Amino acid sequence: MVAVQDLVAFLPGHGAKHQAKAKFIERLFIKKMLRRARQIVTPSENTKHDLMRLFRFPSEKITVTPLAADESFFTHTVTPEMRAVINSKYGLPEKFILAVGGFEPRKNVGRLIDATMTLIKKHPYLKLVVIGGKNWKSSDHEKKLAAAGTHVIHIEHCDADELATFYRLASVFVFPSLYEGFGLPPLEAMASSCPVVCSSASSLPEVCGDAALLVNPENFHEIAMAIERVLTDSTLRTSLQEKGLARAHTFSWKHTAELTLMALNCSKIKYNML
Repeated sequence: MVAVQDLVAFLPGHGAKHQAKAKFIERLFIKKMLRRARQIVTPSENTKHDLMRLFRFPSEKITVTPLAADESFFTHTVTPEMRAVINSKYGLPEKFILAVGGFEPRKNVGRLIDATMTLIKKHPYLKLVVIGGKNWKSSDHEKKLAAAGTHVIHIEHCDADELATFYRLASVFVFPSLYEGFGLPPLEAMASSCPVVCSSASSLPEVCGDAALLVNPENFHEIAMAIERVLTDSTLRTSLQEKGLARAHTFSWKHTAELTLMALNCSKIKYNML
């Protein structure tokens, strides 16, 4: 059995921007593994369709095993002391936009920075917090970060407790990715009762359903408008928090494990019959 998380290395546009070494390795080994695979598990219907379209892999041999947010995101609480420490450490304002995932080109942080700079004209104290590494091809993002100055706070690494705290403190979580095999961060934000604005691309509508504001990730004006709606409409904000939490509860690692075990058993049965 083979697990395929995404097929970004094989997709036009996204593949061209993928890290060269990773793209070479994925293209070399994934094709070989697929030729020998009796069963594949993958986290989304979108990736399943990519497998069928790109490799003509039969539908009945692919099992979708959605991922889930860790239980800690549901239960995490932020004490006043914890909030004071993290605010002091990172210079957080009262209201901030949160993004998690780093600066890989398909994460589309550049357009989120553009959206933030548009919003700052009306909300001058608003800041964007981006958590994740600056590896990959991120020279364009470096320029935008420099131009944004103190309006964008970049945090390359933080521990699990800090990440859970950021989700709890953020005014809105934004995930403008152009392609994801699944996309855990929006689910983690929902589990943390943080309202979500998310890209409508690839697998992300599967993850978010109607519990997030879905936007065209290639239109930074649309991203900015969705963020402003969450910031200024308390009814919408509460609705997204409630829907998001309910949505996050529909995913569980127990269910993921059960589906994976079923696929594994199916693979063994076929092996024994040959």
